[in-house]
Amino acid sequence: MRLCNPERHGAPGRIYFGVGIGFSARRAMALGAIKLADMDEYIRVVYALLNSDRGP
Repeated sequence: MRLCNPERHGAPGRIYFGVGIGFSARRAMALGAIKLADMDEYIRVVYALLNSDRGP
């Protein structure tokens, strides 16, 4: 996850959230790509955490 400067790149309190399957790193460890269902669940969890009003 990469935080951005809101004054330069958008509204305050927003982030850029890029997600990849990490295939190059996984291939280097002789692993395959992750399942799409696993990726979907990961994204849903991250969005839930980002939308939560609770602290860490």
